[in-house]
Amino acid sequence: MLVCDQVFAIGLSCVDLALHQVDRLPLHADDLVQFCGVDFVPGGGVYHTLESLASLLRCAADEGNSTVPRLQAVTLVGDDIFGRFYARRVSEDVSPEASRTVAFTNEANTALAVVPIYRDGSRGCFVDLGANRVLSGERIVQSVAELLAGAKLAHSADTKPTVLVHLAYPHLLPMLRGERLEELFRELTIQAGLVNAAAVFSVDVNGATRDSGSSTDIKKGALESILHHVDIFHANYEEACALLDEQMIVTRETSGADLEAATSSAALVHCVREHGRRLLQRLKDRFFNPASPEKSGDRLLVVGVTIGREGAWLVAGSRDDLQTFTCTQEQYIPPPSIPDQQRINANGAGDAFVAGLCFAYLRASRGRESGTQRPQRSPAAWTQFFADNALRAVTRKLSIKRGNHAIW
Repeated sequence: MLVCDQVFAIGLSCVDLALHQVDRLPLHADDLVQFCGVDFVPGGGVYHTLESLASLLRCAADEGNSTVPRLQAVTLVGDDIFGRFYARRVSEDVSPEASRTVAFTNEANTALAVVPIYRDGSRGCFVDLGANRVLSGERIVQSVAELLAGAKLAHSADTKPTVLVHLAYPHLLPMLRGERLEELFRELTIQAGLVNAAAVFSVDVNGATRDSGSSTDIKKGALESILHHVDIFHANYEEACALLDEQMIVTRETSGADLEAATSSAALVHCVREHGRRLLQRLKDRFFNPASPEKSGDRLLVVGVTIGREGAWLVAGSRDDLQTFTCTQEQYIPPPSIPDQQRINANGAGDAFVAGLCFAYLRASRGRESGTQRPQRSPAAWTQFFADNALRAVTRKLSIKRGNHAIW
């Protein structure tokens, strides 16, 4: 089979028990909080990112683009009913081919999460990481190597095929922390080189919070060990604060029902947005401290910080431009407009944001936005291009109706 590009989403998978229309956060340990309806759904960054990316690619194919990348889910689930449910939904919602790389293990159960979805669309999460605890770099590299060896990647005189690797939630994967994470990036770069493909790396640091098991990794500066590999980077507001050792303006304790009152002040909303902008600027600077000789200066870099209902900040451009330009080029992305009567479910919205960035990067890598090779653009133009695709993906994710699916 002739394949133009390949996308590997690797990392965290789970099955969510979603509690819909939850009234509010509990006020105390014995508090009774009402909700309306439950649903078993696949969760985690691997599924949500691929599901959104597959939808964007199908739309592109409908618009006449026949060069659709192959999508693969490289993750680990338990050999149980939940693992089989997860693999089936990847097959149905992404592609049958994508589900064939979902591996099963008898060492651990499929990761399970209880996800309260509040009436304002925000969510909480109680999770048993299950099989994610035993997902190793060796297993990932073996899966990717076998798939690349079996694929016939299309080459042209001007463009290499792209192998885009998206790493979902590394801070929640105990066997992929610290030096082992850096080793994984090196090995995957080697595997892409063996098939004469360009490796592009995307990272979503979901789970990088002060109260998570990854807090030690954050303090040790594990992030810096991989930044010279990364082309697309996403953190939400809480995660960016944890990584940069800053305090949140609106804390998790004020989310849910209380957040309505907390964010009613226009001044506070402005402060949160501007704090998100400052976090983005600091994260971008860390990609160049010290400057990495391993990435060419004309290679694109995309950094995004999402701030929930307040939207997102994004910056994109060539590494040379982002490092040398003194003026700020970041762009604010407002939250999508959703009909007031529609129940909002923001679960997976951050992953959809990343999927939009990955989709745009693939188009840019092969000049698909214009049918030619990648044009030279300013950071402002690149940022607008990536922002448009990210907003499109998030709007679609928030707008879809999510029905019940049998777990059996």
